[in-house]
This record gives sequence, structure tokens and C-alpha cells, in this order.
Amino acid sequence: MVLGIFLFMVRILAMFSQWLMIQKNRWTPAWYSNDPSTENPNARFPRLSYGRNENNDHYSSFWLGNSRYLRLQEVTLNYNFKTTALRDRLGVSSIDMQFVGSNLAVWDKVKIWDPEQANKNGYEYPIPPMTFALQMYINF
Repeated sequence: MVLGIFLFMVRILAMFSQWLMIQKNRWTPAWYSNDPSTENPNARFPRLSYGRNENNDHYSSFWLGNSRYLRLQEVTLNYNFKTTALRDRLGVSSIDMQFVGSNLAVWDKVKIWDPEQANKNGYEYPIPPMTFALQMYINF
């Protein structure tokens, strides 16, 4: 549980740092930032609008990008203990131990949000957590 919360917080902090990097690569007027260097004509992202702006509702191919991704969704490791000692001493025919990991990794070019969660603004709740489970099956 604690590991899951820690990994969730690490993922949130990584997303926040990505947003900060985007903000630093955005054109910002010098009168607003008090820094003439923010008026970078080669900035990756356009300026933010302060107040009503009719251009915000126009469709644009600017935001289209490569949406291919690869996800390691689930890994299962299984081991079967089937010995005569288990059967003779405990009356158990076999014990299966299983380790399952879910949402272990995502490889994509977006890096801002989970590619399966991309809906309008690209950030939907819940973010799929990385989970681990250890299961044991006892067969009599």
C-alpha cells in the first residue's frame, strides 16, 4: 500500500515537472513576466491568453502528434510446488504461488499524461496505478 502511494506520488510529480518544462518553453509577454527573454519567437508553445480570445476555439493541427505507445500491462509469474512431502505431511496436493504486476511501464513520446487517458485535455482521473499482488492457491 505504501509503495503504491509512493509510486503514485512519483508519477504525479513527474507529470507536474513536465508541465513546468512546457511553461518555460511558451511565449510570454515581457510586460507580464518582467523578463524580456520570455518573448522567445522560437518558443515551442503559443502564448497564453489573458481574458477572452476568439482564437482559442479554432481547430488546429498544432496539437496533433505521434500517439503511438507501448504498455507493459500485466506480467504474471507462477510457480507450482508439487512434492510428495506436501502431500504426506500436510495433505496438500500442490501449492501455486503467483506474482502479478499491472501497469508496469509505458513507452510513448507524449510524456505528459497517460496515453490511454487522453480525452480533450489529456488528463482524466483515475491514473492507472502500478500494482503488485502475491497470490497463493492451495490444492487439496
